[in-house]
Amino acid sequence: MSSFKEEGRGLVDFSDQQSLGACPKCAGEVYARGSNYVCINSVISTANPQASCNFKTAIKVLQQPISHEQMRKLLSTGRTDLLDGFVSSSAQKKRKAMLVWDAKADMVIFEFGSMRQNPKR
Repeated sequence: MSSFKEEGRGLVDFSDQQSLGACPKCAGEVYARGSNYVCINSVISTANPQASCNFKTAIKVLQQPISHEQMRKLLSTGRTDLLDGFVSSSAQKKRKAMLVWDAKADMVIFEFGSMRQNPKR
């Protein structure tokens, strides 16, 4: 399984960060890392010498920043609040949506009212 270890940069250390919640895939802790939220078990870290999970989702999705508060909500309840500001590359129009953990698809998806879509990563 691939990991987020960066060549020449050594092991990732999350000891200076507070966890945002439990990973919906493996129950590991989730942290902000670069431009993504990642499970600690998806990176080679001081606490995890081998990656065993692949959970990650972008901190900014379709021009909409996903705050730590909203990521905590997604991890604890399975969905964010309705967020206004997702901009599709084709329509260039702002849309409201929630990010939702879809256990069957094993990924974070959009929910526009009753319609669900996979966000581009």
